[in-house]
Amino acid sequence: MRHSSQPITLDPTQMRLGAGARRWAVVFAIIGVAGLAVSYFLGPMAGDEARKTFFHSYLVNFMYFLSLGLGSLFFVLVSHLVRAGWNATVRRIAEVIAWTLIPMVVPALVLLWGMNDLYEWSIPAVVEHDAILQHKASFLNPTFFTIRFAIYFIVWGGLSWWYLGRSVRQDSVGGVAISSGLERMAPLAMIAYALTVTLAAFDWMMSLSAHWFSTIYGVYYFAGSALAAFSLCAILTHRLKQSGKLGPAVNPVHFHDLGKLMFAFVVFWSYIAFSQYMLIWYANMPEETVFFELRQNTTWVFLSVMLLVGHFALPFLGLISRIPKLRPALLSLLGVWVLVIHWFDLFYLVIPASRPDGPAFNLMDVTCFVGLGGIFLALFIWRLAGVSLVAVKDPRLHESMELGHA
Repeated sequence: MRHSSQPITLDPTQMRLGAGARRWAVVFAIIGVAGLAVSYFLGPMAGDEARKTFFHSYLVNFMYFLSLGLGSLFFVLVSHLVRAGWNATVRRIAEVIAWTLIPMVVPALVLLWGMNDLYEWSIPAVVEHDAILQHKASFLNPTFFTIRFAIYFIVWGGLSWWYLGRSVRQDSVGGVAISSGLERMAPLAMIAYALTVTLAAFDWMMSLSAHWFSTIYGVYYFAGSALAAFSLCAILTHRLKQSGKLGPAVNPVHFHDLGKLMFAFVVFWSYIAFSQYMLIWYANMPEETVFFELRQNTTWVFLSVMLLVGHFALPFLGLISRIPKLRPALLSLLGVWVLVIHWFDLFYLVIPASRPDGPAFNLMDVTCFVGLGGIFLALFIWRLAGVSLVAVKDPRLHESMELGHA
């Protein structure tokens, strides 16, 4: 592409959230703590049945906000892996969302606390009378589960800390050495990412029904996470652009490219979802069909159809044209829809284990969302307020800013 003769320049003083941003972080933190406190009193403090409901509601919302960090980490890693230049002006947002994976280890500890309420394989008395759980006990046992838990957060936290830290350092020192180092690390980082995300999905969600299994399950969770992260990046980029914080760093072509990634992962998620369903339906093996039997022969079928329409058909039709991709406000609306339906997708995966009769919503589904969502937003805003919104000395910055300018 031919670049303009008048190079685009940035005003570094514009590339900051401002002093008031961290006050909003404190507000969201207070909301988050209040939401979790209400959830605690509605759940573990209210008896055994409410306790079990609490942990399943908590798991849905924890996996939701974790997925935003994991999807954003994928965006960062794949950008360096393929040496992408177009996204240099929008990558910082993804880097900061990915950074939330570090402090998210604290709310993740609740999963260890509720292990016996979530996973029947963690109860010795149950395993003793179940031949299938005994066969899987070398992998599904509390000790190894906890070790893997620690490994996941060491990998995710280490990668997100390294990539954001080096990127922020480059804002001061400039040059190509830091970018080259991040690119060299990207292949191994991506392998570690793929393994840990897949196994975490197996551990934390698939093992809720330990007799059932699917080798596609981890890819399914990854596909939804990436789609949600691209959608969130598009929404946040639009909001920052509206507020005048990004200046000329971002133009409609950047939104067009984010929209193309959203469309690609709508198709990819749909392909993975169909592949999982088709292979299980075709094989017709009772130990595999039990997952879909519950979700088709009870009132859960309503949510199954909702996902077919809302997670595939509507975003597919909405994003297939270039028109919404070039209109940031419209793209953001589609992104909001994707984030909403992504939550219902995780609800569909987790909650049938505790509410097999149908998708009856519980107040704790809301309070856990408010609690973990408040904490997530507080962490994101607090960290974003301490860095430039754009990687101002990235060696590919001007390539990104010139995107679409003939």
